[in-house]
Amino acid sequence: MGPWATIGTRRPRQRFDPYDTMFETTPTRVTVLTRGFAALLCALAVSGCAAIQTGQSGLRDGRLMPCPTRPNCIASADAEADASHRIEPFRMRVPSSEAWTALRVAVDADARTELVERWPNYIRAEARSLLGFVDDLEFLLDRRANLIHIRAAARVGYSDLGVNRRRINAIREALRRAGVIE
Repeated sequence: MGPWATIGTRRPRQRFDPYDTMFETTPTRVTVLTRGFAALLCALAVSGCAAIQTGQSGLRDGRLMPCPTRPNCIASADAEADASHRIEPFRMRVPSSEAWTALRVAVDADARTELVERWPNYIRAEARSLLGFVDDLEFLLDRRANLIHIRAAARVGYSDLGVNRRRINAIREALRRAGVIE
């Protein structure tokens, strides 16, 4: 039989398997588009997050760091902060040691928030969103003024869409209901 013997005979039809084309040497249009789209998403995620990462937290000269110009941060101790970055500190109604303990309990009550640093007058916590983004929450006890200063900032991104303000207001309400702050 020569090569012409197969002319006119039908080959059995194969079922389409989308995973069968992953290791082909000559990719089809579907695999090229899928791989290209996945690569584009990865590149955007890596470059976008790395380009606007803030990650500045902690104390400087015994005070909380000021907020950057982006709308992803709120602070109570920053005197130069505009209205979009400003939040009122917690005014204590009870002794500072009792208020500080109540604050630690309120912050630790959120399942997605973890206390990272805890000092006699400073607390830093990390709050994780459902998508894995991390926000820094900082609290500084000012015994002389009977205040707890606050700073909450997103580590990445331009805006936090008000998440940090809502989170701090939820902590404020929990402390207010407990009679710890005004």
